[in-house]
Amino acid sequence: VGDLEIDSESHTVSCAGNFLDLSPREFDLLYALASQSEKVIATQDLLTQVWGAEFVGQPQVVYVHIRWLRVKLESDPNHPQRILTVRGVGYKLIPQ
Repeated sequence: VGDLEIDSESHTVSCAGNFLDLSPREFDLLYALASQSEKVIATQDLLTQVWGAEFVGQPQVVYVHIRWLRVKLESDPNHPQRILTVRGVGYKLIPQ
């Protein structure tokens, strides 16, 4: 997806040629966003896809993991260009 390379078999991610150290949950979340890049994925759908339909908890877990991904992916995590928030809906990944 743009300069982001995700290998689901080896569970590795590189961004602009630099390998990223992601937790398994961060990897799964990024993979879910990348599989539908440029499309908005609802927070509840991300919870179901990444944490499972039986997950009992708050959607804040998604917000926290998105923040961690932004810290690792974005040049300025406070002004993201890759993982965008669509207020009231969810998130989308924009190829760079």
